[in-house]
Amino acid sequence: MFNLIRQKFLPKFELPKKYEMKIKKPKFLINIKDSLEDSMESLSLSSNNVDKRKIIEILFEEELIIILMEDGEIILYDIITTKTKKITKYSSLTKMAKSLYINSMRKSLLITYIKKRRDLNEGFELKLSEITINKLKERQFNKKDFSKIIKNESMVTPAFIEFDDYNKILLTMNSLGTYKIWNLKDYSKKMEITDKRIEDYQKILLLLLKL
Repeated sequence: MFNLIRQKFLPKFELPKKYEMKIKKPKFLINIKDSLEDSMESLSLSSNNVDKRKIIEILFEEELIIILMEDGEIILYDIITTKTKKITKYSSLTKMAKSLYINSMRKSLLITYIKKRRDLNEGFELKLSEITINKLKERQFNKKDFSKIIKNESMVTPAFIEFDDYNKILLTMNSLGTYKIWNLKDYSKKMEITDKRIEDYQKILLLLLKL
């Protein structure tokens, strides 16, 4: 209705050409884009590369960009210093990163990865590892800086790990079909459900929210 009134009774207003403003992209955004492209080329991730690996996931944490590649390699890119660092321990035939999650409650990066079982001819087990964001920013970390989370759980596939950022909880289903709810603040167990009739884990979350 207002549009009709404006078209009928209000004079059409046009800004004089000399006052027209040209919208330009901020210089710092251009610099970030250019430096990121340069970094990708230095890491052999440019479109001209024959390898053409796929990017599975990209996370942003302040000045840090965290990139997960399809082969499990994790690349850290600092926007300010334009320096890069690779995490290659999760990109092998026996161990491969599958997803990343930033735990804001602990200011850390959680890495979900699969590991080949030594005691089985076939099969993989889901694992969860954590490293602090500060360590990633320093880019001088080692194996000791990665700590294993819920390491006592038997997570042979088709087990799964899911994060609920809104409720700040971690949901797992182990190889026995047992569902467990963990607190993302200290990884303490909040609840355990062993009902075999449960088929949809999302229903568990809805049930918990009503308690």
